[in-house]
Amino acid sequence: MKVTTIYDTQFEILNGRVKELTETYKTQSNDLETDVTTFDKNGNATQAKQVRARGSWMIKYNYKYDKNGKKLGITLNDGGRPVTYKCDKNGRATEVDVEAEEFYVANMHFYKYDSTGNMIEMDSYRGKKHLFSTKFIYGGQHLLMEEDKLDTNKRLTIRAIYLYKAFDGKHNWLKRVNNVEYYFEGIRGDNQPVVRKDTITRKITYY
Repeated sequence: MKVTTIYDTQFEILNGRVKELTETYKTQSNDLETDVTTFDKNGNATQAKQVRARGSWMIKYNYKYDKNGKKLGITLNDGGRPVTYKCDKNGRATEVDVEAEEFYVANMHFYKYDSTGNMIEMDSYRGKKHLFSTKFIYGGQHLLMEEDKLDTNKRLTIRAIYLYKAFDGKHNWLKRVNNVEYYFEGIRGDNQPVVRKDTITRKITYY
């Protein structure tokens, strides 16, 4: 089956030839955020419009290929400094180097995948300093079930558990509840996480 890949913080594989993906985020405080991503017939994202309370902006995707058509890199440009991903022989992003600025906690990320194409690990750096690792755990059909962020001492700092509520006929999810636990040492003195719950609903159109 033809698949479509989303390039974002976590690289998701969708089933089928997706034309447009609309995601609406409802936060615990009832704020609404919307992302609309369009794709070409080869499963590559071409642009994404993000709407937030503070405004909206457009991200453009550009791809670099060698003479044989192998994907070498992906550049995202939102009107500021472009972000470029390097790709492996399978066209999957393996690293990204963002020009360091004060508001970036980490400016370099390295990605690892399993044999089915799921991204299973992200290591994040600022310069040469390793800051944290993120582990991704999947169920069947490329469904991300859990995401764990670990500090340099391998202590859990954030854990996200994903609960899927609805799917379409191609088994792409249409509604997901994100239960995110934040572990801040000493924040409440009881070692219990601060929990946030968000809901994402999707509309997917296909070629």
